[in-house]
Amino acid sequence: MTKIIAVHGATGMQGGSVVQALLKSEWKVRAITRNASGASAKALVDAGAEVVTGNFDDESSLHKAYEGVEAIFLVTNYWEHLFTGKTAIQAGEAEAAQALTVIKIADGLPGLKHFIWSTLPGNVEGQAKRTAVKHFDYKANVDLQIKKEYPKLAAKTTFLYVGYYANNLANFPAAKLFTTPATFGLYVWMTPVSRGTVIPSAGDTSVNVGVFAKAILEQPDKTLGKYAAVVVDTPTHDEVLTYWTAATGKGAAFLQVDGSDWCKAFGEPGEELYLNLKAFEENPKWAFDNDPLSGKDLGIEKDLVGTKACLEKLKEQLL
Repeated sequence: MTKIIAVHGATGMQGGSVVQALLKSEWKVRAITRNASGASAKALVDAGAEVVTGNFDDESSLHKAYEGVEAIFLVTNYWEHLFTGKTAIQAGEAEAAQALTVIKIADGLPGLKHFIWSTLPGNVEGQAKRTAVKHFDYKANVDLQIKKEYPKLAAKTTFLYVGYYANNLANFPAAKLFTTPATFGLYVWMTPVSRGTVIPSAGDTSVNVGVFAKAILEQPDKTLGKYAAVVVDTPTHDEVLTYWTAATGKGAAFLQVDGSDWCKAFGEPGEELYLNLKAFEENPKWAFDNDPLSGKDLGIEKDLVGTKACLEKLKEQLL
């Protein structure tokens, strides 16, 4: 009998990765998107996925999307709220509310066997204290609510930490390197933290989240009720700059700037990224709270795409 997994964010980085990883598996993939008639959704249909319309603000659409499912992959998008004008707190509250809408429904699904929730460690009960990062803390608080208020669902949940996207260097404006006429072709990586700051990297997120999700579903005896971390390597900023230079063939320089100036330049999204990087600087092992399962633990190391390989793959988009 075919097993169905409902995948949120199916046209985005994480959800799209899960869809691609499971399309050739025993799972029937039900991709959930707000716009089932869009080009990205049509591409998923062509690839073999079932695409359905689902909206976090429309519970009836979610009930329909979850009919007959044995698994759900849930990712919410803090940054979407932030980039559309909400404050950091408003974005966190909106994201948490969306997650809890799904969680309440999932808790009552009789056939649900596995729930994968894309989350992050934060300043909450039972976790190490560090610089408060809103999109970390709101997700971590959702973890606590699942454990305290939905114990039946908690036993079916794998809490999936996803590290820093290496893909950010290609598509996140504040993370990209830039050049100006004054640097005569040299590129500059401007950051508000030191060059030795370690990045707990998810590598190529467009591949690795799906590899993890597939392994999690295949090993429920090992993953139910547990944490797993999509952290495939831990390069310093200096090492990432070396990878970038090798991938692009361009010269590059590291430029550390004052954190308050960085925040003025990039606004609330920039401040959130600054706090994110400060958390890395303070505690490079932040992603290992709750003893998460690694790629090695799940036997998938050979299938993961590291930071260096990701930047080589994205080289034309890095400039």
